[in-house]
Formats: sequence, structure tokens, C-alpha cells
Amino acid sequence: MFGTAYELPVPVLTDFNGGAVTDAQITVEIIPESGTPFTVENYTFTPDQTGTFTVRYTIVSNDESAVKEFALTVKDTTAPVIVFDGEVPKTAEAGDTVVLPAVKITDDRDGVLGYRIWLEFEGERTELFDLSFRAEKVGTYKIIVETSDTAGNPAEISAEITVTERSESGGGCSGTLFAGAGMAGAAVAMAAALLLKKKKKANR
Repeated sequence: MFGTAYELPVPVLTDFNGGAVTDAQITVEIIPESGTPFTVENYTFTPDQTGTFTVRYTIVSNDESAVKEFALTVKDTTAPVIVFDGEVPKTAEAGDTVVLPAVKITDDRDGVLGYRIWLEFEGERTELFDLSFRAEKVGTYKIIVETSDTAGNPAEISAEITVTERSESGGGCSGTLFAGAGMAGAAVAMAAALLLKKKKKANR
């Protein structure tokens, strides 16, 4: 696996009579499909790329030499990691526009990865092309984010949002429900409330 240390086999040497050979010099060389060959110490090899490598043992003893090779295939089997950069709202009221937090993806090999985001409701999936949707009906909405790296390793996360009937205190007006933003979000909400109060006083 890419990025994992491989413990290469240590050769056991014998002479024609079956006796152990202990004075041999052994060189272990790694030959990548592309790039410069290099030697390794202590029979340990940590690949920095995927592909097929040739592992070559060169053994020298009493002015005689022998070469033994085998192939080692290194694959990327680690899936990307997806997280929401903030808290996904857990509840909303019918008619609300729900705004989701940004999506962050990391991978041990690839850089920037794209993703697809889906809204699942009543057994139907709809692809979202931005991080918001309008919750028209009461029920449970499921958000699903999918991606995969260049090696084809898939990754997915999901979150659920429960939508209820609009409360009477809401005045029958729909709103926008933002992803959690800590104190900054609270400050914006407070400023909006004060502005509404000032407008009501001005209209009296």
C-alpha cells in the first residue's frame, strides 16, 4: 500500500554443500517504473509513489556474484476523508432555506478533489449544485456527499435534517437556516433582530 513501509525478505544463503554463507555482501536495489533506482538499508522500503517496482538483490561472495529479482506492486487503497467545515443544522421548519457548511476533503496522495452532494427525501435523490436547499415539506432530509480519488477509492458522509411544521410564533414567514457559525453567527442573528425592531418602531 502507498505510504506503508514494506519489510523485504532477508535472503538465506547456502553454498553447494548446503552450508550457510555468512560473508556475502548483499545490495538491495529498488527500480521504479519511472525514476531513478535507489538502494535501501535494513530491508525496509517505503514507497513514495504507486506502481510496480523491481526489487533486485545483488549478492557477492568469494569473487562470485548472483542477482535475484522480483516485482512489487504498490497500490493506493486509502480513501479520501470528507468532513463538513461546520455543524449541519439538525432541524428546520417547512419553508426554510437550509444553508449547509462548506465541505473539506483530504487525501493522502491527491490534492484537490471534486465531490457531488445529494439531497435525499421520500426515497428520491436530487443533486445539489450549491450548499443550500429549500425544505418544502415536513419529513427527514438526508444530505449525502460523495467523492473518490484518482485511484478510485470512494468516500461518503451523510447527515440528516428533520423538518417540522412551521410554528405559529414564526408568523407564517419562511426563513433561512444557516450552518452553525459560533459567536459570529449569533452576532449576525442579534443584529438582524435589532434591525427588525427598529423598523417596526419606525412604522408606528
